[in-house]
Amino acid sequence: MLFDSTRSLQSSISRSAGRDESGWVDVYSHSSERTANTAQPNMLPYKANASGLSVGVPVLSGARSLDVVINSHRSALNIAEDSQKLDGQSTKIGVVLTQPPTASGWQLAASGFVGRTSYDGQRGKILDNLSATGMTSLSSEYSSTEAILAVTAGYTTTLSKTLRFKGSFEGSYAYENFAAYSEGSNFSWAARKLGQTSGGISAGLLYQPQKNLSYHLRVGTQRRTVVKGAQASYTANGTSYSVGSGLKSENYYDAEVGFDYLGSNGMSLTGSINGFNSEYKINGATAYISLNWDF
Repeated sequence: MLFDSTRSLQSSISRSAGRDESGWVDVYSHSSERTANTAQPNMLPYKANASGLSVGVPVLSGARSLDVVINSHRSALNIAEDSQKLDGQSTKIGVVLTQPPTASGWQLAASGFVGRTSYDGQRGKILDNLSATGMTSLSSEYSSTEAILAVTAGYTTTLSKTLRFKGSFEGSYAYENFAAYSEGSNFSWAARKLGQTSGGISAGLLYQPQKNLSYHLRVGTQRRTVVKGAQASYTANGTSYSVGSGLKSENYYDAEVGFDYLGSNGMSLTGSINGFNSEYKINGATAYISLNWDF
């Protein structure tokens, strides 16, 4: 969930930050799932959906721009067909600094965000010999604080009158500090500090048949790695346990198609669809649309 929210936020600001002096709004939707894997039974299947909204307000414009951005992100995770459900609602605020392009076609951008996420969890069927039926359900409410730092280096070069090459390198560090919480009366989880890095590279083509219309095609790859807090600690009926198993790194591959249309009266419309999969059977899609007016 931390990787998905970070990835969605970085994609949102890379599409819009530093491009409009009057402010911008970006709306996106995200879904993913992982199928069961008999070769690795500890990797449980899941389905996830998320949506978000980013609002940017430029405080510096021109060759070097600085945007203040507020992001709201809602996510819903369903693990192993209702075995566990987890809903999250986060709000983040941060800044995005975009440097002017160099003569060689390179452009740098950096961003920093802080925020808070509230979680609601449900576990449907838990074995419990203290229950008359032998089964019980658990619920939880807890929260976390977050911080994200990211940098991007983009490169653009003209191939022909209507065709341009666009590539980028990106890296980020996401930190999440979970508060301790309880599930039911017999289970409690200790506070946990989670750190995760991700890095990626992408390449694509931008085709512009008209001055006010362009299309793009992009492919890319990302790798995420848990670098802090991989082990979680909990107490069940007064006995302490810890668990450190799980997927600590993974490679993702994605492809995207989209368009950008500049209308009359300062109106612009941008949209895209992105499909992705991973080496460990995760696949999904992200869609976004951005509509702006200059007044």
